[in-house]
Amino acid sequence: MRTRICKIILYSLVFIFLLTIVIVYLCANGNFPFSIDELRNVNLSPLFNYYEKHIRGNLFAGLISVGGFLMTGKTFILVTMKQNVFDDKIYIENYIKMRKHNPELSQYGPLVQLKDILYYSVYFTIISAIIQITIGLIPFWYFSLFSIFTAIFSIALV
Repeated sequence: MRTRICKIILYSLVFIFLLTIVIVYLCANGNFPFSIDELRNVNLSPLFNYYEKHIRGNLFAGLISVGGFLMTGKTFILVTMKQNVFDDKIYIENYIKMRKHNPELSQYGPLVQLKDILYYSVYFTIISAIIQITIGLIPFWYFSLFSIFTAIFSIALV
């Protein structure tokens, strides 16, 4: 499971890096800066302005909604999957056959992994929503970029 979360973090970082490159190119009026001095001269305040006017409120509302939905649906999803999938006769027969080959298998192992992923999803969506209305209010483009990264990470985790 750690490898999945590491992949999600990596993909989110790559996506936000590519997004940053596009934003810098657009803010530099089509002239991509190739040195640190040129990059410092690029006015990136349009990123914060666009984030402030169009993205922040929607991300907050959406992430709170998704976090609340996952929190309420988590128990129902896990109980239903346990009853309909993991307690099914065919699944138990297949589990017994597979356990002969790999004694480390657990009957409810995939369900525990799903539970953990759902917990992480709930936590990160709510934390990301809080970041939108705390750190996202700071009027600097890099805080806007960080807030967007946390939202992308949370959405990728869900």
